[in-house]
Amino acid sequence: MTETPRPTRDELLRLLGEASDLEHSLTCQYLFAAFSLKRVGDGLNDAQMTTVMGWARTLLMVARQEMEHLGLVANLLTAVGGSPWFGHPRFPYATPLFGHQMALEPFSTQTIEKFVCFERPDEVDPADAFCRAAPDPGRNVSALYERIRGLLIALDSPDLFVGPVKAEVTGLQLGTDFPRVGAMGGGYDVYLTTVQDLPSALAAVDLIMEQGEGAPQDTEISHYRRFLDVLEEVRATPGLDPARDVVANPSLTRAHPGTTHVTDPAAREVLAVFDAAYRTMLLLLLRLFAATDESEDELTTLRGIGFFPLMTMAVRPLAEVLTTLPAFAGQPDGPRAGPSFDTGGPVVFLPHRRAAWAVLAEQLDDLATAAGAAAAQPGVPERVGYIARSLTLIARRFAAGMEVT
Repeated sequence: MTETPRPTRDELLRLLGEASDLEHSLTCQYLFAAFSLKRVGDGLNDAQMTTVMGWARTLLMVARQEMEHLGLVANLLTAVGGSPWFGHPRFPYATPLFGHQMALEPFSTQTIEKFVCFERPDEVDPADAFCRAAPDPGRNVSALYERIRGLLIALDSPDLFVGPVKAEVTGLQLGTDFPRVGAMGGGYDVYLTTVQDLPSALAAVDLIMEQGEGAPQDTEISHYRRFLDVLEEVRATPGLDPARDVVANPSLTRAHPGTTHVTDPAAREVLAVFDAAYRTMLLLLLRLFAATDESEDELTTLRGIGFFPLMTMAVRPLAEVLTTLPAFAGQPDGPRAGPSFDTGGPVVFLPHRRAAWAVLAEQLDDLATAAGAAAAQPGVPERVGYIARSLTLIARRFAAGMEVT
């Protein structure tokens, strides 16, 4: 008779790391689909533009809630003695959880069907949720979070929650907490709480499962229901072409199977800046969620840069610019480029505070300089110049925060 493995902290940390990969990867895919949608000036009439903007809002809302889930998993990791993790495998990659690849693909009926599969509640047959293959009952998202939940209960003791609560991040600190309707947030739908004991840990896991993937039942506030609504609207408007012709899995290199090598010079300039901005943002967020001996002033500086404005004034607008640029050299009217969400390798925590802040300040300066240089290149949209100026201000704000402390 095979004995049931003894629950261990190591297993809990491993599963939370897997959950971090999952939530981060879903966020990137939902954002990519949203950024691929057409904007004003792309040939849609007013009614069509209203419809498409509604789909974009839904995708961005769900993506923000996936960011919330990623933040909650980071707080869980800290609480039980681990380190937050903001990396993910390079797109595209296979996963046994869904029967679909994790891949960056533009908005389409097939893409939304894939998202429905990603968010499938337990009681929905995989075939009815557009899953290409029935997942192993022991290797689906619900099972992942149920296992995490079970380990938290089995390991509960005064010695389990050993991480410093001060190092965890809340939505109140980030300025993203709003009055909630059901399980939905407000303007940014990011509602983070600290984890310091078993009840708060289980509440975090239950919120993740209630809102999205792993939900025990289909509810009107679930991500599954949101995507089904979008799918029904897409099918009800067969004459509408809502998305730009954005390539799947864009990349600056040919090194990874399944990527699309971007060769247009202007697109490459902007994509290089996007990659640098994305990685710098992740390093800042990792320092924020794994803070050690930062003062309250230093934490305020990190909070005031990592989520806003670096995400909203650099990463997002650069992604939007990329979907307006040709992907391939010599094909100005051909397929469009897009954001790669390439981490450039493992996103490693910088452990020594003074050194970490010096490295982060240097990276922000380099990022602003690179954006300014890209903005001066032929074919690069004027908007990149504005982004470069925003990055310069962000770098100065960070430097000022260092001087204060």
